[in-house]
Amino acid sequence: MSMRCLVMALLLGLAIHGPAIGLEVSRSAGKQPDKIASQLRQAVEPAQTHRVSAPTRHAMRWLDGEQVEVFVYHQCDGDEPLLQDPVFGISYAKVHYRMLNELAALECVRQIRPPVYAHRRVGSVTSAGNLVMRAAEMRDAFNVDGSNVRIGIISDSLNDLAFSVNTGDLPPDVIILENQAGIDEGRAMAELIHDLAPGATLMFHTGIPTSLNMITAIRALTEAGADVIVDDLGFFLEPYFEDGPVAQAVQEAIDAGVFYITAVGNDAQANYSGTFQELDPDDDDPQNNIHDFDNSDGTDGTMGVTIPPGGLLQAVLQWPNPFDGSANTADYDLHVLNADGTEDACLTPGISGTCVSDDAQLAMPLVPMETVFVQNNNSRQSVSLNLVINRFDGEVLPLRVVFGGRFSVDEHNVPDRSVFGHPCVDEALAVGAIDAADEGFDTIEPFSSRGPCEIFFAPNADLLATRPEASGFRTSQVVPLTPPEIRVKPDVVAADGTNTSVPGFMPFFGTSAAAPHAAAVAALLMDLGGGPEFTTVPQMLSLMRIAAVDEGDPGVDDTYGFGVVDAVQAADVLQGAPVATILSPAEDVAVTSGDTVNFQGDCNDLDGNRPFTLNWDFDGGANIESSTAQNPSVIFTPSGTFTVTMTCTNNAGLTSLAATIRVVVNAADSGGGCTLVPNASAHPLSALGNLLLLGLTLCILWVWRRWRA
Repeated sequence: MSMRCLVMALLLGLAIHGPAIGLEVSRSAGKQPDKIASQLRQAVEPAQTHRVSAPTRHAMRWLDGEQVEVFVYHQCDGDEPLLQDPVFGISYAKVHYRMLNELAALECVRQIRPPVYAHRRVGSVTSAGNLVMRAAEMRDAFNVDGSNVRIGIISDSLNDLAFSVNTGDLPPDVIILENQAGIDEGRAMAELIHDLAPGATLMFHTGIPTSLNMITAIRALTEAGADVIVDDLGFFLEPYFEDGPVAQAVQEAIDAGVFYITAVGNDAQANYSGTFQELDPDDDDPQNNIHDFDNSDGTDGTMGVTIPPGGLLQAVLQWPNPFDGSANTADYDLHVLNADGTEDACLTPGISGTCVSDDAQLAMPLVPMETVFVQNNNSRQSVSLNLVINRFDGEVLPLRVVFGGRFSVDEHNVPDRSVFGHPCVDEALAVGAIDAADEGFDTIEPFSSRGPCEIFFAPNADLLATRPEASGFRTSQVVPLTPPEIRVKPDVVAADGTNTSVPGFMPFFGTSAAAPHAAAVAALLMDLGGGPEFTTVPQMLSLMRIAAVDEGDPGVDDTYGFGVVDAVQAADVLQGAPVATILSPAEDVAVTSGDTVNFQGDCNDLDGNRPFTLNWDFDGGANIESSTAQNPSVIFTPSGTFTVTMTCTNNAGLTSLAATIRVVVNAADSGGGCTLVPNASAHPLSALGNLLLLGLTLCILWVWRRWRA
């Protein structure tokens, strides 16, 4: 009996948000090991069974109704014509659906899955980022424009170049290495870069439709001499808990001297992370282990989502086992149920797709991932569905669910840990987004992905050093990291919501728009530093981080990273000026006259020119006018609003811009009115006053009672 039939037959009694939630899975059912991933298997099953042309499904792309695009994970020696030129042990193939079983029967084939498709990180014109990120001010002050810097752009497409050239939004010498049909998001990115760094040379290579195309693009732009590469593509099926093939290709580019910049992602409002906790541990069924999304009271075994008319939901579940399946310790399954939680959602009229993902990870070396695709075919009606995670067998582990498509998450969304894939590469600059129209340019976009990244496995460096040929199979050569490596992401945030001349990107929202803004500032800084040959990747990464304007929690955090990109401040740091930061109080503060305020300051510069000299000015509101202490404590007495400033000077004599914070001092309570005085025993007159107040109160009560009588 298939898992889908089991779910249909045994889901009776499942109720949403109630204490009786439970997914009854027979412990005797077991699973049939299969190298063909469950969502691929279920998509081709109707064609294989009925010998008819296969319908279009959302898990993969069909060609002529009979051939299907797949990724084959293998270690074959190259004799198989379909498996030539693997990249990190993966070959792209177009296979007749009837041949899938024969391909899977090859001993050297590990697994066959749908391709890892790219998704865009979206959300005569001049970008507003030119002003809010102070790029125009930097160009004027330092006479730079990004000349001699080559910026490679990876996105979907860059078509209609002549249109942008005619409007003056792009130069005529844009180098297009490879292109595809698309919606021209790459052209919109190029326009943003050209607005801020008009002297930079722009190159483009498409990164769609699959992760292998992305890897090709990274390598081609590196080979073509890109000094900076910026991309805005994400890959839902890349590993979440280790550096997968795209991340490893990014690291290759960084090792070759490319400063790599990427959109951090737009997934903060469509994400779930947590550690498995069983909903009903006393059900006496070892294969019935439903995850409690509340992780608290055992009452919510579902995660509700809504798909609008014509919308699509993709959900990907992963857990931290090696992505090659070589050391799996757990088998989790992912189900999509109807609104009542009583049956497979794909049995609901108007709903199609793959609603059950149940690969047998403990039976064979399959990737620790389950994927569902659900389409709402209704033209007018939204549909509410519910995700269920079942731990079929194995140990308790952290879980991540990442979503894609057009839908909304109704409950249990977790913004933290919503960064995944190659933006997690430690030496890549991952960029979050702030709307350029935001009044203070300091409020993160609600969709901008949050960190941190948790990396549980690393490539086996010793093996790669002794066996260079193993680089072709790096995803199979990992070692566990104990404890996991925690990487701060995003690194910085930059502007989105800015205009281009490209239809559909007027304005241009998303971290897809923020990343090219950061890339343009990087080009200006390289120009200021004497050119790419005089600025190293570690120096650029450090510069962009420490010169950012701190926002959010004091210091580095998982929402803003190091802070907001500021071109002028970064230029000052590059020129040797330090950066002053008031760490505490973290924001404007209100106190009462006579209160003590404890300040904490910090100073950094690119070259670490210590010692630093700090200088505080308290605007005449404190018991001292100024201080050179790093963490002074002062008393504010007069009422009013005072602007406290802090600057720092390095040992080269260069002084930072001023960091500021406001202190609002309110008058102390005058002590008027009839109140008891505390600690009256130490003050005889006050004690007498307390007695008189008590007597007066008793007198008033006596008069009131006599009057009532």
